[in-house]
Amino acid sequence: MNAESFATLLKEYAHLYQLPMEELRTMVMQYPYCHNLQVLLQEKAELDQHPDREKTLAKAATYAIDRKQLFKRLKLMREQRTKPKAEAYHLGEDFLELKDLSIVQADLEKIALGVYQDPTSSQTMAIDPEPPSSIDPEPKTEPSINSWNGAWDGTTEEETELDTSLEEAVIDLSRTPSPPTNETPVILEPR
Repeated sequence: MNAESFATLLKEYAHLYQLPMEELRTMVMQYPYCHNLQVLLQEKAELDQHPDREKTLAKAATYAIDRKQLFKRLKLMREQRTKPKAEAYHLGEDFLELKDLSIVQADLEKIALGVYQDPTSSQTMAIDPEPPSSIDPEPKTEPSINSWNGAWDGTTEEETELDTSLEEAVIDLSRTPSPPTNETPVILEPR
C-alpha cells in the first residue's frame, strides 16, 4: 500500500473490498499509533463480518482522535450494508399486459363491421362511421391584424402632417426658370 492508495481508501469504501485483511493488519503492526489505519482495519472487519470486529472497534476507539466521527462512519457503513438492494431496482406495480393477437384482430373486425362490445362492460356500442353534420367543413377565421385595408408604412399622424407641410413649403424650382444671380438663396422655414 502506498500513499495514494491509502488516501483513496480513506475517501471511498469501495476500494476497501479489494484490500486483503492481512495487509491492513501488517500495516497496523508497522504503524500502531496511526489512528486512520485503525479505522480502516475496523471498517474492513465490519465489511467482511470478521469475528474480531468488536476488538478492532475497541482498538480504533482507543486510538481515534474524534470518537463521534468514528461513530458516524460506523453508523453510515451499517446503514449502507443493511439497506435493501432491491430499492435500486424497484419495479412498480404498474406493468403492461399485452392482449392475444387473435382477440385484437377480432375487435378490429367488429369495429370494421360497425358493432363493438367493450369487454369491460356489458353494453354494445354501435359505431357510426359518418361524422356528425353539425361540424362546419371550413372553420371561421377571426380577422387578424394584417387583414385591415389600410397599409401602414410605419409613420405616425404627426409625421404625416409634418411631411405635408414641408411639401407645401418647398418651391419647385424646376418649373419656374430663373436667371442665375449672385444672390444667396432664401431658405423657407416650415409653418
